[in-house]
Amino acid sequence: MVETQFRFRADEPVADPAVTVDAFGEQTNAAAVRIEPGDDARLLLPFIDRLKLVEVNFPTFGDGRGYSSARILREAGYA
Repeated sequence: MVETQFRFRADEPVADPAVTVDAFGEQTNAAAVRIEPGDDARLLLPFIDRLKLVEVNFPTFGDGRGYSSARILREAGYA
């Protein structure tokens, strides 16, 4: 079975694996992060200049915590 992936951006894809929010600050070479429900996206704000990819986990349809994380990052300047 082949998984279909969609890409809506024109920039280069990030080939680095995403790390957890907790591990991101400790890994100076990390460029991709995965935000799980309950993670505090504000912990990423000091590192916003090196974020190239942010994955947000939405475990259930009605779980809106990922939207809150995305809003925190967008308001801080992440594009």
